[in-house]
Amino acid sequence: MIGFSEETNEWNEVPRSLHLENGIDDDTVQGILVANMCKPPIIVKKCEEFLVKESKKGLKEKLELAGNYRMEGLKKQCLDEIKSKEDIRSVIPADPMEMDKEILAELLKKALILLDSN
Repeated sequence: MIGFSEETNEWNEVPRSLHLENGIDDDTVQGILVANMCKPPIIVKKCEEFLVKESKKGLKEKLELAGNYRMEGLKKQCLDEIKSKEDIRSVIPADPMEMDKEILAELLKKALILLDSN
């Protein structure tokens, strides 16, 4: 499995033989993204496809990954799912300064629209 090794205190390298279609799941997706920050964009694209179509991760975690790894399709999907002030509250971290600025701006726009509709 790909992920963080407690023994070596580092991310495992992605094996050359990894078939991304079969090697990405909720447990490995973040490790793959971190391990491949300087690698070909196809890996990020495959992870984004998984997160959009198959992942069971929560909205907050998906939105965080979308911001951290510039996954525009995932970001759009997550923002489209946010329809209430409760949804907005559920994705804002304890320290909003940790959130991607573009996502935070989109959430502010949504909040203002919700305020105007009341």
